[in-house]
Amino acid sequence: MMRHIKILLALSVFLVLTGCSSLKATKLIAPTWFGMEKIDERVFVNKEMSSAERSKILLLVTESETQIIKYYGKATTRPEYFFCSTEECYKSFGFTTSRAQSFASYGCLFSPRGTTVPIISHEWSHIELYSRINSSGTMRHIPQWFNEGLAVTVSEEPTHSENQWQYMITSNIPRPTREELLSIKTLREWLDAVHHFGEDLNKERKEKGNPPVAPLYTAAGHEVRLWFANANTKGLISFIDRMNNGENFDDAYSEVNPETK
Repeated sequence: MMRHIKILLALSVFLVLTGCSSLKATKLIAPTWFGMEKIDERVFVNKEMSSAERSKILLLVTESETQIIKYYGKATTRPEYFFCSTEECYKSFGFTTSRAQSFASYGCLFSPRGTTVPIISHEWSHIELYSRINSSGTMRHIPQWFNEGLAVTVSEEPTHSENQWQYMITSNIPRPTREELLSIKTLREWLDAVHHFGEDLNKERKEKGNPPVAPLYTAAGHEVRLWFANANTKGLISFIDRMNNGENFDDAYSEVNPETK
């Protein structure tokens, strides 16, 4: 019962913040009722997933924990993971174009396109940060660009890498200025910016044979990657402690790494 309450709250918060009108994600409260099977203490997959894919999933989760430890020092969370091997499965929970979705401090849902170490690590980073912040009120003071930028940094996703950032500059691909990026505070503003920079049109780009672009995620990763290079894990933990002690985000961010002032 407590598990059901936790995930219901997490899903409710997600749906409210994103403005999502679909309630299909609430089926994750009881995933085994809706075509999912439990293959590990915290891992669920759709029934159609092959044995080979199931074994691979468990390995990817283990490898993703290594990424969390690399940046956070240790993994303090044990999220519940829901993996779909088909797009139909992913759509059945209310999502289509995204590769994955995390739900507050509870767990993550993955599409077949999101079944990689970088994407699992990305979503786990969101959960780890949310869990380490001592209240949702404090979490609201952390801008979405930092939340996403940290997840990009932790994931080491090649499509959001520093090389990709430099490619965007040399290719003159439209991207947010640093001032524009730092002005994105809320999840709603982030989603609007994703649309503004065309990141939600990558499916159409691929169908036309054009490479996908991720200006917003890449810009956020560039910003936080440089910050973390100076702050390192000790600085990240210090930043989290400062936020939990009521410090202003801008002050905590710059004090950990004065070069960001």
